[in-house]
Amino acid sequence: MSVTIKTIAESTGLSISTVSRALAETGRIKQSTRETVLQAAKRLGYTPNAAAKALITGRSRSIGLVVPTVTNPFFTAVLKGAQARARSLGYILIVADSDENPAVERALVAEFAARTEGVIVGVVPSATADADAESYASLGPMITINRQSDGISSACIDISAGARQAMEHLAAQGHRRIAYLGGSEYSWMNNIQRASFAEEANVAGMEFREFGPYTTDAEGGASALEPVLAGKFTAAIAFNDLMAMGLIGRLMAKGFHCPDDLSVIGVDDIPYASMSYPPLTTIRVNPDRLGMAAVDALVASFDAADASLHRSLLDTQLVVRSSTGAVPA
Repeated sequence: MSVTIKTIAESTGLSISTVSRALAETGRIKQSTRETVLQAAKRLGYTPNAAAKALITGRSRSIGLVVPTVTNPFFTAVLKGAQARARSLGYILIVADSDENPAVERALVAEFAARTEGVIVGVVPSATADADAESYASLGPMITINRQSDGISSACIDISAGARQAMEHLAAQGHRRIAYLGGSEYSWMNNIQRASFAEEANVAGMEFREFGPYTTDAEGGASALEPVLAGKFTAAIAFNDLMAMGLIGRLMAKGFHCPDDLSVIGVDDIPYASMSYPPLTTIRVNPDRLGMAAVDALVASFDAADASLHRSLLDTQLVVRSSTGAVPA
């Protein structure tokens, strides 16, 4: 016969509510009463199931994940990695898509903060993104993906190694004029990427110019083609792979060729990158590992004795495929 809170209550002569509070270590319970309950629970072999434990302790063993959009394969991979790590640690991952709407994101974060033990947030780029992220910290354990803000933990991509490898690769191919297709002006990650690429271009003695902001999808990349060609740039680096593939698609639709007329590099190495035509040279960021790192950092923050911020930085590397080549003689 399974042992329940009622069994312990009958064994000790205490009320069910008293036993529940004693097991949860909440409420005003005399220490002697708490010890009586714990001893009875141990003697009877009481082991609460996950649902009962959540009711007793108020801990749901669940983690919330709010992403800007699940249609971007980057966030799909983040979700997959986070789910795998959460499961391995005994947590359920609950996911919501904010549809790239800051107001929806704020509502979802508040709801998840009330219902779960902690929340992972892919913050929607907006004029209030930093203020939003900082305010989230007051709601409970929280971590942001690819955005660092004061007072809140984060899991981010370190683009520096990938940016250096990309510029070295382009320089070796004879490129000297590089265009960067930027995402949202409010995106923390976009600003970090732009600065890293600009710095590496300067080190290599290359001309570097940013175009944008553009939407971070294929259409955004496609819309950048005309100014890039007009500027006689021989290579372009896009904020992400979707933009890079959109740029290549518009380039080829106009009768040009990649990489003969324009070399293109993306960022993310989503699954489609290796299957596109031509296969896309890109900076691999391992978004599944990013999701895992976010869960690890969030769970670590559950330790009440650890009040420090958790900052995870994941390395990147260039993956060379067929969308880059030498500048024609």
